[in-house]
Order: sequence, then structure tokens, then C-alpha cells
Amino acid sequence: MTDLAAEYGYSDRDQRHRVNSWLLWNAPAGFDFNVRYSYRSAQPLSLSCVVSAAFCGKDAFGGSRFMAVAQTPQDRINPDGSVTQRNLGRKDNKFSSFDLRLARPIPYGSVTFEPALDVFNVFNSANFVRPEVTNLIFNFDGTVRSGSGDPRQMRLGVRVIW
Repeated sequence: MTDLAAEYGYSDRDQRHRVNSWLLWNAPAGFDFNVRYSYRSAQPLSLSCVVSAAFCGKDAFGGSRFMAVAQTPQDRINPDGSVTQRNLGRKDNKFSSFDLRLARPIPYGSVTFEPALDVFNVFNSANFVRPEVTNLIFNFDGTVRSGSGDPRQMRLGVRVIW
């Protein structure tokens, strides 16, 4: 059989939007200012129709009682024999982070000291981490993490350049 229509669907690693931007500014009085923004839309999730194929494509995160997460490809086979396309839903793992850095190099002879303040995830976005698309033993598309993402963090440091 060569009809793959039932298996058509978005890739397991499909992301609709991905944006990375930054601004570097040598501000007055010798300060260096760095702004970074990163955004990735949610990854796909296979759903199964619990009641009938008529409910396929509904959002699983909206609390629909007709949809469930498909654990195996066989879960996408509906009672009427139709097959729910893979990766119709989206995980709750979109990522958004706005980061700031303020530094000021201070030369001292042949050595330069650079005190810096970094603030990561300024708006404290939730950034839930759910990268797994298959059994974690066979997943090589990133770190194996799950749960909450990284909260707002601040770092104060000094870099020494010689």
C-alpha cells in the first residue's frame, strides 16, 4: 500500500514561528548595553479522537473532553475506522525570553575589568519545557528536560581581560 494520506501531518519538530533578535549599544560614559529577545512557537502534539472523527482538530489544551493525547500511533485510529492526522494539536511549550545586559569596561594598566549585570527572562514568562516527542531514550533533538522553564534570574559578575 502506497497511500500515505492517513499519515500526513506536521513534523514532530514543526515550529510555526521562531524569532531571535538582539541590540548591542555602546552607550555614553563607556557603558555597553545588550538586549536580546527570543521566541519559539509551541511544538506539535498528536491527538486522538475519543468520540468520533467529527471532533478531530479541536484544541486539546482548551479542556475539550473529546480529545486526548495519542501515546502511540494506534491511538489515532478512531472507532469508525478513520485515522486522526498526527500532530494536529500543540504542546504548552512556547518559549519567550527578553534578556538585558549592562556592562562597563574599566581599563587598569594592561588589564581590563568589566563588571556586568545580566537579567534573564525579564518578563518572567512561564516557558514550560516539554521537548519529548518520542521515548526519551531515542530523542536527540535537545536537552531531556520537563517541567517549568527558567524563571527570571539576575547575575552580577566581573570579567577580567588581560
